[in-house]
Amino acid sequence: MVVILDVGRTMCLASAGGGARFGDAVKAVTMLLQQKILYGKKDEIGVVLFGTAETKNTLATALGDGEQYQHVTVLHEIGPATVDVLRSVMALDCSVGGATADFIDALVVAMDMIVRKTGKKRYQRRVFLVTDAGSPANASDLQVVVQQFNNMEAHLNVIGIDFQVDGCTPPPDATASQHLRSKVKTDNERLLHKIADNVNGVVIPVSKALELMSYFRSKSVLQRSIFRGRLEISPIYHIAVWSFIKTTKQSFPTLKRISSVSAGSATPGSMQVRQERTLQSLQDPDANVSREEAIKGYKYGKTLVPFSKVDEAALKLSTERCMRMIGFTEASSVQRYHYMGPTEMMVGWPGDTHALTAFSALVRAMAETDRVGIFRYVKTKNSAPKLAVCIPHVKHDLDCLYVQLLPFAENLRSYQFPPMNPTNSATKKAYIPSPEQLVSAAKLITSFDLMTSAVNEDGEQVEDLKPKEVYNPVLQRFYQCVAQRALDPAHPISVVDPAIDKLVKPNERLVSQAAPALEAFAASFPLQKSEAAAKLEQRSYWRDQLQDAARDVTLDSYTGGSGAAGQKTPRRLSRDLAMDLSIEKLIASGVTAVGSVTPVKDFEEMMQRRDVDLVIDGTPFDVWSLSEASPLSSGL
Repeated sequence: MVVILDVGRTMCLASAGGGARFGDAVKAVTMLLQQKILYGKKDEIGVVLFGTAETKNTLATALGDGEQYQHVTVLHEIGPATVDVLRSVMALDCSVGGATADFIDALVVAMDMIVRKTGKKRYQRRVFLVTDAGSPANASDLQVVVQQFNNMEAHLNVIGIDFQVDGCTPPPDATASQHLRSKVKTDNERLLHKIADNVNGVVIPVSKALELMSYFRSKSVLQRSIFRGRLEISPIYHIAVWSFIKTTKQSFPTLKRISSVSAGSATPGSMQVRQERTLQSLQDPDANVSREEAIKGYKYGKTLVPFSKVDEAALKLSTERCMRMIGFTEASSVQRYHYMGPTEMMVGWPGDTHALTAFSALVRAMAETDRVGIFRYVKTKNSAPKLAVCIPHVKHDLDCLYVQLLPFAENLRSYQFPPMNPTNSATKKAYIPSPEQLVSAAKLITSFDLMTSAVNEDGEQVEDLKPKEVYNPVLQRFYQCVAQRALDPAHPISVVDPAIDKLVKPNERLVSQAAPALEAFAASFPLQKSEAAAKLEQRSYWRDQLQDAARDVTLDSYTGGSGAAGQKTPRRLSRDLAMDLSIEKLIASGVTAVGSVTPVKDFEEMMQRRDVDLVIDGTPFDVWSLSEASPLSSGL
């Protein structure tokens, strides 16, 4: 990809919005580079300036006539997008330019850079041109440029500064030079639109480009199938299919540890921290245990049951890759809250006419009968089998099945709640809303309808918060701070960007429209302080007793004393004893051995203890001593 930035004389003029054209252009290029640094790690980018006072490009050097491709400077050859490239672009100002240059010459230089870099290899080629189209252009080489773009399958994106779409027209009191410059600008805008149409490009105003690039885009993912195989309808009938990931959770980026010592040195290097782990024996902490000598252990109560690799291999379920249909059911029988994991999209095998035809017939039949399919899904050999549902989706140009994983019985959680349905006879009367309350709730929901809460550029009401246009504010905020720290390690954490803040706050226009419905809803459900709740008896917890040593702590089973009529009376613990009290010490003060007075009772109390396994640790009593103390021992 090559970015062409106009730094000519007209770029230093004020824009129609009041700011400097050059500032908007640099900001657009900066945002584009930030996107590539964060997400396009495999992308390579070059930067070309035209309108510079000097000339520095291979074509002008090769020709050497001093007439062609003048005032075009290659700021950076095509290479990885780095922070150094970003800094060099942000450091640009109007002093680097001021000359008159042809943007068509800049396009030819950019295409020459791409040809020398890619040759005939398979690449996605793209050129970004950021200009106000204020300098005269020579259209004699137009056809050659268009032909070269089409031959290389390159795309052209033009970011226009003060183009006619932005309402840029000469003021009534404009001078003759301003009118002349405006005519040149208008002709060049038409020329750029013509070029874009012929090379499948696009021309967008800088205001729209800044809005689109104000968010850090989601990571570009290569369209790659995760399953290629057969959808088995029956043992004798199957369809060749591919499956792709449709939606998945964007995970938070993993932060790497760096060495603060290396960061502060003169030669920091990679600053990576390498961790090394060793295993040690419990019997001999000074002795290291190799990983080959270590085996896994699974807890069974308080006992660790060892399992070697041989045992694990024997217990592992052996499976083969498959997508085997179990049956079909009504779509209403599979609830959305049963969906687990990311969504996949299944399509017929590309290029296989028979598979595409059969798959399309299956999808359309399922859609017409309102059915979904339940199937066994094993993505890779010896992986755990999954239960999945395939949902038909018919579009004008594509028939597909959306795949969602379903839970097994162990994954379901059955919670019991009191009935809230007004038609249920078991519902409490206090929970049954009145007709007026139902009407106010319905109006509240209708007033917050998102389908008409947004307004587009034409003043029309459109849908708001479309998933494709709403970005995760946490990730956006994180990448914003990372970009700032990359340029300046001492940069403080800045305030939240308005574009990000907009994602986490309600639509002010929608809230103002729904104000009457909110007031009516609040009036229908008045709130008052409950006096009964204040009279409820306060319960006492151990944590409260431990925090407040001045309160009485009753321990009938451990600290009880004899009172009147043989009843136990609570004792007030001293401050030192209360502060030293803990659940572990209370449990640990139980029976630890079987005595000779009440051996059966002692043994039962030991069996009920949960803090230590006295039976497994060893025999807790002396059998011989008990037998000798028995009255029957003298008769044996």
